[in-house]
Amino acid sequence: MKKMKRILKVTLKTLAIFITAVVALVTLIVAVPFTAGIGLKTEALPADASVTLKRAAIGERYMLGLGRIADGLTRVPEDMPDVETYESEHFYPGGENAGEVWRLGYAQAVITPEDWETKTYYEGGNLVIPQRKLTDKLDELKVRVVALSASADGGVSIFAAVDSIGVTNKQVRQIRALVSDMGLLSVNIAATHVHTAVDPLGFYSKGGKADQDYIAFVNEKAAGAIREAVAAMEPGRLYMSQIGSVYPKEYSWQKIDAMIGFDTETDQWDDEWDEKYDARWEEIMSEMSAEEYGLGDYISSRRSFGGTESTRMNKLRFEPLNPGSKETVWLNFAAHPFRGGYAYGGWPADKISGDYIYYMEELIDESGANMIFVNGAVNGINPNDSQTADKSYYEYESDEEYYEARSKQPVDWKLRRMGRDFAAIALAMTMAPEEIAQNPLTDPDADHGYEYRRIVTMMQNKGTVTETELAPSLDIRLSEMRLDIENPLVHFVAKRGMLNMNLLRDGKSLAAVTEVGYMELGGAVTVALVPGEFTPGLAWRGGDSTKEFSIRQRDFAYPTFSESAGREVLVFGLCNDELGYIIPDNDHVMFYVPRGVANALLKTWDYDHYAELLSPSRNAAGVFADAFAELAGR
Repeated sequence: MKKMKRILKVTLKTLAIFITAVVALVTLIVAVPFTAGIGLKTEALPADASVTLKRAAIGERYMLGLGRIADGLTRVPEDMPDVETYESEHFYPGGENAGEVWRLGYAQAVITPEDWETKTYYEGGNLVIPQRKLTDKLDELKVRVVALSASADGGVSIFAAVDSIGVTNKQVRQIRALVSDMGLLSVNIAATHVHTAVDPLGFYSKGGKADQDYIAFVNEKAAGAIREAVAAMEPGRLYMSQIGSVYPKEYSWQKIDAMIGFDTETDQWDDEWDEKYDARWEEIMSEMSAEEYGLGDYISSRRSFGGTESTRMNKLRFEPLNPGSKETVWLNFAAHPFRGGYAYGGWPADKISGDYIYYMEELIDESGANMIFVNGAVNGINPNDSQTADKSYYEYESDEEYYEARSKQPVDWKLRRMGRDFAAIALAMTMAPEEIAQNPLTDPDADHGYEYRRIVTMMQNKGTVTETELAPSLDIRLSEMRLDIENPLVHFVAKRGMLNMNLLRDGKSLAAVTEVGYMELGGAVTVALVPGEFTPGLAWRGGDSTKEFSIRQRDFAYPTFSESAGREVLVFGLCNDELGYIIPDNDHVMFYVPRGVANALLKTWDYDHYAELLSPSRNAAGVFADAFAELAGR
């Protein structure tokens, strides 16, 4: 009898635990989306919402709920500055000047930590557990600086590019403080977005804190380079040239499918369709000019399948009046310098490196010029390292032969080939076509990939582009602004001090102090200076800023930066701040699942919304669009 009572007691206790667990699980299922809805403005779904959108919206409520619960368990630090009492320091509103001649100075400094062999540094840019340590060095990290003015007695604007995943507005102002005695017109600090540099945020480091000693080291190096660049300023001419398109590719696979009559809903892909596709592709390529094609298949997009990955390469070239001085080449295009930090195929991804940028500079330097690179609208835009191969996939007799050849081309080889290919394109794009093969740096039969040879063939057959001389006038306008941090996950890590940002407390909420900028060069070139990883469609329309390709099935309701400027803009991305991803609200849904899971769960093969996890707010794009429009209208 006693034994039966014990069994019954254990059974009832087990049942009670099970019921409690079930109740807790049900409560969690109900409570999480309920919590997400408190005080949260959610967008109503359209009447014809797709299955993907309906399911993603449910997932978003759960993810937001979890974020808000975690965020609620962390207090806003009491020593954080308050919105009401904040006083701005070291912000430059800009200005304008014009004269008879441009003046430009260039300098650079190595920012590889001098004690990397004896001190632990963490790699910034890759979310891995455990956090990745930098244990080796492939090449150098640098800060490169241009000092620019359009007048001998006018103000000087500084443009610095730091090999880093990001430079927050907090760090930008620390650098400005070190040169505050120079009377500069503006000081603009951009990150190249290298994924194999030291973590400047703390987000990627064990303990969640940035290495302040290293940040101070970078700041001192940057300030020193700024002073050197100003001291080196000399008169000269400034030229602009570009190749490629910012609009959807005419050679995108969707367009070619339509050209050959393939219907994704009813047709099954087979060898016959493959042959039709290849034949049409070759026909298009034979008619294409380098001016249209740009960087072509070197550039790919992981986020949008609307063909909005800009293939444009912009080149500013400064030619000193003194024939004995070095020219400066200022390059701008969008491509993540991430491959060196991608652990794949045996590559350890733990080597300090400036990625392809270091090798791009290597070739430009061999040509006798200085180089600075500023990344563009880079959200989801990656370089395609397969294009660096000696031959394309289709030129091999078998898959085995192709993969064997690729296995002999390690990541460091690809980085060097990619950087030198980009640099050679920058040089060749304004050469006389017959001179390209005569120059050992641009000769397509030298050490270059097959995509480079394709582009050079276009240049030789259809011609190169002409440089435009820019009149000496500079107009730069910057706006200091506050952006509410609405993403509960970003809110949570920010309160824990893991982002090294300029943050203000507003009750229980946080706002970031940040900047956006507008610049005109020679009255002919407009540049948008934007914080964070900017989505291409926000600058030029298309892709996921349109109803056709957005998950919320509507257009982005704000003007693009180009529409506000009245001409196509260049984008200087990750400039004066690192705020994460800037995503149009019509394509913003904070629910991430890997693509393989999305195929089954969300009934789609092209779902990619990882970036929302690291986006400050779904309203950020609209806030910046309004701020830029105001600057453009001044």
